[in-house]
Amino acid sequence: MMFDGASADRGARFCAWPGVLELDVTDSGAEFRQTWSIGGDITRVPLPGGEETNWPEDVLVDGRPALVLSANGIPYVEVAEGSYTITGALRWDSRPGELDVSDLIGLIDLTVDGEQVLVPELENGLLFLGKRQS
Repeated sequence: MMFDGASADRGARFCAWPGVLELDVTDSGAEFRQTWSIGGDITRVPLPGGEETNWPEDVLVDGRPALVLSANGIPYVEVAEGSYTITGALRWDSRPGELDVSDLIGLIDLTVDGEQVLVPELENGLLFLGKRQS
């Protein structure tokens, strides 16, 4: 199944299983790491960030440079059947309040300025990178 860039088609089979998305966020950027298990044809694996916000850089799949593509403004890499570790970075001049994260991601290990966020807030594809305003 190929995601359309926004979300998975609920009627189609999706043969990709994401591991925990690890994000280490600072004032100048973020480093990310995630494992994926792919059980079928070439699959688009979504990455954190986006064209409108922060584009992922220095993306590696199992330690090898990867081409980051875009579908509807959402960055992704293409991988075939197998298990992979995907790493990369996001850069910014000042930390945004939220980060685009695919709704396919369910487990997030978020660290902000060296402190682990025990209950990350994720809503409508946005991961909040600090305390939300009431």
